[in-house]
Amino acid sequence: MRSENIKLAVEGMNNMEIYGAYGKYLPEIKNEIMHKISELSHQIEKRDEEKLYEHLSGRVKQEESMIEKCQRKGLDLTPRSALNDCKDAIGIRVVCNFIDDIYKLVGLLKEQDWCDVIKEKDYVSKSKPNGYRSYHLIIKFNTSYPDINGHVPGDYYAEIQLRTIAMDSWASLEHELKYKHNIKNPEQIPESASNETGETIKRISKIKEMGYEIALDDVGMGMNTLAFVLANTNHIKRLKLSIVPFKTLSMESLVLLIKFWKLVANEAKVELVIEGIDSEKMRTMVHQAGVKMQQGFLWKSQFIFLY
Repeated sequence: MRSENIKLAVEGMNNMEIYGAYGKYLPEIKNEIMHKISELSHQIEKRDEEKLYEHLSGRVKQEESMIEKCQRKGLDLTPRSALNDCKDAIGIRVVCNFIDDIYKLVGLLKEQDWCDVIKEKDYVSKSKPNGYRSYHLIIKFNTSYPDINGHVPGDYYAEIQLRTIAMDSWASLEHELKYKHNIKNPEQIPESASNETGETIKRISKIKEMGYEIALDDVGMGMNTLAFVLANTNHIKRLKLSIVPFKTLSMESLVLLIKFWKLVANEAKVELVIEGIDSEKMRTMVHQAGVKMQQGFLWKSQFIFLY
């Protein structure tokens, strides 16, 4: 029914594109933003010898998708609705190695004079109920092209999504479960969720049957509670504990926290990774606590094994 409504809406527009005369500028603007981000990354890599991201991609939202969004939001099917009220006609995705890289890049983007960050949503520290994690920015980008308000040079909006490789993989997996494996209610497929019902376990089992290995991120926080971990260790290969939120603790308390999760992992016979290692002192402390798998800003590779 929805696709039929969209088709009727398109036919009812008398062949006028939802982006109007401004649609021809969008691919160029997308490329300009991506070039700016790429330049920023090269500057940081030259200065710090560290990559800001692994992958950079962009797209212009397809007209059918924009029409559907305008209809869903109760907006008129006009270029003003598509380019002014909806601010994601242009979408940029940045895939980073580590969570630290996401926040670093967000901070750098806020400092740039070529764009203004007008809205942000942090789904990294607080994921959506379905486990989706990403950092979303809406930016205003000044261009040489005329805009919907008749200004030359004009302003256009774009959405930038920043994720880690793991977060991007989860989003892709959820899409596969939804569209290729015909699983109903994909919004209920979480990276971590309450174990009060059996649905989560069923979906995790389905993921394992597809050949994926499962890691629980940010254990002990949000929905990845100790109770959830203990109830589902037979489905899990790896636990990941981020020490970033706990760095205000004393070193003694931090060691006790790490040793506790090390005991949980040993008893469950799963791997434990400590995330957020950003100094030699922290690396040594975690190693002495008995954890050999570490990850963080101190290294450029995803995992470091210490023996």
